[in-house]
Amino acid sequence: MIRHVVWDWNGTLLDDVDACVDTINSLLAERAMGTIDREHYLTHFGFPVRDFYTTLGFDLQREDFGAVSTTFMDRYHTLVRSSVTHDDTHDTLTRIGQRGIRQHVVSAMEGTMLRRMLNEHAIFPHLEHVRGLDHIHATSKVGLGTELLTTLDCDPAHVLFVGDTLHDHETASAMGCHCVLFGRGHQHPTRLANAGVEIINQLRDIHDTIDALDRRTGRLT
Repeated sequence: MIRHVVWDWNGTLLDDVDACVDTINSLLAERAMGTIDREHYLTHFGFPVRDFYTTLGFDLQREDFGAVSTTFMDRYHTLVRSSVTHDDTHDTLTRIGQRGIRQHVVSAMEGTMLRRMLNEHAIFPHLEHVRGLDHIHATSKVGLGTELLTTLDCDPAHVLFVGDTLHDHETASAMGCHCVLFGRGHQHPTRLANAGVEIINQLRDIHDTIDALDRRTGRLT
């Protein structure tokens, strides 16, 4: 029986892909490196983000990645103000809470920024635990996920991780919990298919996923 849902934030609950593409393009343009479109971004974006920058042509042997990351975040937070949560986000979170399922967020975003954005989008009332990184370099959240699982002190079979990237699946695998991936986030669905888990295109479909997982154990409630 699913007792906890762990959500990713960027791309999963927050529809911020265009803000990220526009921010990256501003960095590329000022270096005369050419820009990318949304399709290119979805096809190549991944974690750690430093590797993604390298594939785009950034010379991080000559440029300081920390400085690049700081510039990206400054511009991103200006552009992301026009981003909204995905359709059905609040209704889905509300209905899951009504089922008695506890909800949490694990994100590769820096923790202070993450909490501010969750508050701005009125997500906090639905959540029990929030885990973000202590830096802005978007490396890995595997440690955050396993730390949360320790805090919850529950059987991983009772936990469902919902994300939008292969790294989310990697994190769920490290936690030993169930995973479903959202196909309208930061990676193309054809890439997500490599994870071999269910892919949903509407957040409200998560209810069917939970029901199916509960039926699988013969403990549907």
